[in-house]
Amino acid sequence: MSKGKWRRVEWTRERLELMEKMIIEGERTGKYVAWSRHTKSLGHDAHAIRAKVYDVREARKRAKQRALTAPKPATPMPIGIDHRIGTTNTNGLRFAAEMRLRIGTQGITAGLLGDPPVGRSALDKKRAMEAAR
Repeated sequence: MSKGKWRRVEWTRERLELMEKMIIEGERTGKYVAWSRHTKSLGHDAHAIRAKVYDVREARKRAKQRALTAPKPATPMPIGIDHRIGTTNTNGLRFAAEMRLRIGTQGITAGLLGDPPVGRSALDKKRAMEAAR
């Protein structure tokens, strides 16, 4: 490549893989890689190679950081916890379960209004007493 002429050359996957292998080998051995010697094998001038090496190293650092710091899973808000005291309060859950059961056995009106189950009202008890006499 001659000086003064700007020529755009795309980084191919093969060239990037070759560069990454060189970076990994340099990091593993601790030797300095003279990137100006690899201009022909990578197909770019020394400045473009150094800039791309910086980008690749930074991307590898970010990937390591992401691997080390796993995102915390979202913790759902538990139902029935009284946050003021820090103790579990199941009264609301119990009430809702009982209401669903009443609605299922007695119907929507009796379940919501709180009518007693069949045979347990005062009128039913009075009729049962009269029938027993």
